[in-house]
Amino acid sequence: MKSKWRAMKGFLDDVIERPDDYPDKTVVFALTDDELCRIFTKERLRILRLLSEKQITSIKELSGLLKRDFAAVHRDLDILQRSSLVNLEKKGQRVMPSIAREGVYLSLVKPKPLVELSQEKKGEKIKI
Repeated sequence: MKSKWRAMKGFLDDVIERPDDYPDKTVVFALTDDELCRIFTKERLRILRLLSEKQITSIKELSGLLKRDFAAVHRDLDILQRSSLVNLEKKGQRVMPSIAREGVYLSLVKPKPLVELSQEKKGEKIKI
């Protein structure tokens, strides 16, 4: 575990020293627990791990390696793409999935709302 922390610290030190070299290599999430659980399911983590270890030529190949239904894998890839974690590149009839980021960092601090608005009619606050 210490080696993972050292690697992460080394990476972050590099980012701090040369931020222009890393605009597209990392994504940082400051989400609620529910939001994180919706993105990082066990099956989506399996997809990310496999894509980081192997070049996959199609969603069909990926679903076969995972022994999962094509449509379910495709839905998971769409969610991962919207979260900036996966690229989906169309090559002829195929869609080739690949890792979009080298690092994912999750905030351990609960995110706070940016603004609180009052709803006068109901007297409750809406958090944005």
